[in-house]
This record gives sequence, structure tokens and C-alpha cells, in this order.
Amino acid sequence: DRRNLYLADEGLIKPGTEAAEGVSNKDMDKRIKAQKEKQMKLKNPNYRVSKVRLSVRNLPLEFSEKQLKAACRKYASMDLGKSTTKSNPKIRQVKIVRSADRTDKRGNPRSKRYGFVEFERHEHALACLRRMNNNPDIFTKNSRPIVEFALDDVRKLMVLKKHMIASKFAGNRDDEDNYEENDEAVETSRTKGSDSSGEVVKKKKEKKKKKKDKLKKKESNSVANPKRTESDRKTVVQRKQKKQQRNAMESQDEKFDARVAAMTANSYTTKIGGRDANAQKKLRPRKRRRQSEQEQDKAFEAIVNRYKKQFLDDSKKNLKKSRWFDA
Repeated sequence: DRRNLYLADEGLIKPGTEAAEGVSNKDMDKRIKAQKEKQMKLKNPNYRVSKVRLSVRNLPLEFSEKQLKAACRKYASMDLGKSTTKSNPKIRQVKIVRSADRTDKRGNPRSKRYGFVEFERHEHALACLRRMNNNPDIFTKNSRPIVEFALDDVRKLMVLKKHMIASKFAGNRDDEDNYEENDEAVETSRTKGSDSSGEVVKKKKEKKKKKKDKLKKKESNSVANPKRTESDRKTVVQRKQKKQQRNAMESQDEKFDARVAAMTANSYTTKIGGRDANAQKKLRPRKRRRQSEQEQDKAFEAIVNRYKKQFLDDSKKNLKKSRWFDA
């Protein structure tokens, strides 16, 4: 189960059960509402249940991140029946959601009475959930903690991963530059005594500078300035299209000029009977074609008539022979 849907009902308390004894009506309404919201979100395949991150509700207004972290670490280190967890659970992140408009007595942003806790291991998160959820000894009896596994949006996680990879790549590039500078300093300190060694170091420095310049140019054309590369590509494509259009127009003009030149070379200025000599020459092959077609039609009709006569003569002979008294 890639979406971890089996953890969606972990920590669920239904009304009328033993776990619901002593739960106030407000807390039960909050639990029912949260369960409905979770079911609606899980209909979308982009949401999944986190194995490590918990959502904690019904927090007191004066509860801080340090207090929440200490409480979660305390209850996560407890045993869970047969399976036991490590004594020092590690918490990656603790966050209490606060409002941007309202402030508390100290002037800090006021808490919205819910937050998130992220563990490194699933066992610790599960232990914390089962020990803290609906525990009347943590906050108050009327407002017990509502703890459940939080939902993650896969799309947001992918965006965060991309940002992390980009920041790591930038950090590695800076580290490589620093390492190269340190290597150069070491080489210069080793070879200060001799002049020949100093020349060698200078040559190495020049080579490294050339390599850096080439890399910077490549990055500026491809990675560092993606907008610039897109605009350059568009301009290149537009130029190619314009060139193709120009070439096509020139070829058409050349063909047209060649036709005009051929017409002018073969044309005659003299006219006979109101028409050019070329016009009369063009009519001659048409007459010949018509005459040849008429001759072919006459020859075909003659062949058809010949076969008709032969067929009729043969049919008459057969009819005479087929009579019984002519035998």
C-alpha cells in the first residue's frame, strides 16, 4: 500500500465505545469532523498517509514547540506491548501553526491549537500516537489531545525535493571551487623555493582558469539562465523560418522569370488572321488528334459489324441443323 491507507483509522475513537468514555461533546465533534475531512482528502490519489508525521490538536494556547517536543519524545520512548522502541527517539521537526493576524499576551503570533511532529522512525511515531491520543493526564480532562497520522500532498513533496536537490547542487559547486583554491594554495606553499616549480604552478593555474571559464559559459547558455536560452532558441527558430521563406520566394521568382523568358523567346510579333503564329501552331495538333480519333472509331465500328455478321450466320446454321425433320 503506497498510500499507507491502513494507518488512516489509527487513533480513531467512535462514540459509544469504551475509549469514548469521559470525552467531551466538543472533542467528539472535532474528531468526527476531522475524520470526515480526512476521508474526503483521501479520495484524491495525490494524498497519502504519512508514516512518520503526526498531527496534534487541542493544544493549549500557551503551549510552545519545546514543550510539545518534550512530551512527544517522552511518550514515544515507552514500550508498546511486545514490541519495544529505542529509548532516545529522534524528532526531525516540530511546528505549531499560528495565526498571522492575532497575537497572544506576549505579542507573539497566537497559536491555532494544533501542530505537527515529524519523527525519524515509524515505530516512535506509532508509540507517541497510542500513548498521547485521548490521554486525560497531558492537557486537561475536557480537552484531551487528538493525535493521528498526518496527510501528505505528493505534489508538494515533489516540489520540495526539487528545491533540495537544486540547493545541494549549488552547494557542491561552491565546495568544489573552494577545494580548488585550497589546492592551489598548498601547491604554491610547497614550491616557493624553486623557480621551475613556480612556473609549473602558474601553468596549472592558467589551465584551471580556462576550464572554469568554459564551464561558466556553458552554464550561462544552458543552466544558469534558462529564460535566456529559451529566448535564444526562439530567435534561432524564427531566423531559420525567415530564411526558408526567403529561399522559397526567390525560387518562385526564378521559376516565374524563366517562364516569362521562354514565352518571350518563342513568341512571334507577326499575326495572321488576327492570331499569332504560335496560336495557329497549337491548333494543328488538336485537328490531327480529332482526325485520328474519328478514324479509330470507324475502324472499331467496322470490326463490330464484321463480328455481328459472323455471329448471325453461325446462329442461322445452328438453327437449321437443330430441327428434327432436317436430319
